[in-house]
Amino acid sequence: MQIGQYKSIQQIYETQSKHYKASPLPESPKKNESFVVQLSVNAQQRYSEVKTIANNFDPNSITDQEMVDMSFQLYQAGEIDFGQHAILSRHACVNRGDLTQAVYGDRRGQSDNVPRDYIKHFESIIAFEESVGHPKHETDGLRVILDKLKGLTELRESSP
Repeated sequence: MQIGQYKSIQQIYETQSKHYKASPLPESPKKNESFVVQLSVNAQQRYSEVKTIANNFDPNSITDQEMVDMSFQLYQAGEIDFGQHAILSRHACVNRGDLTQAVYGDRRGQSDNVPRDYIKHFESIIAFEESVGHPKHETDGLRVILDKLKGLTELRESSP
């Protein structure tokens, strides 16, 4: 790649370092084998953690308390961020009977031990938000969560 009179970023750095006595450019992480090996180990460990979570929880039939537990484990594994964890936990803890019945269903008086389908739950919320005219970008966060739940289901179903 030609950058002005220089052929590469490395050449710019080497030329400038002669004038400013800068330290040499560190090796690229791709050339650092220990970094790549560590990255590979971390990815395998994370996959293993997420697979265990997928095998322990079914987003298609999960109690509210199990959803809170699953959400926290996904957060600890680095699969979701804290905001996504908060959304999942909030939807598991809110008394949906106080909200729009058409979207959430009337859950007043029901136990937290009643399993339900959180994938359908988030699909319903997204459909409702769009039906009342909210722009797609306002539901993007919920779509990410929905995709994560669907991914867990696929991972669960692919298990031997």
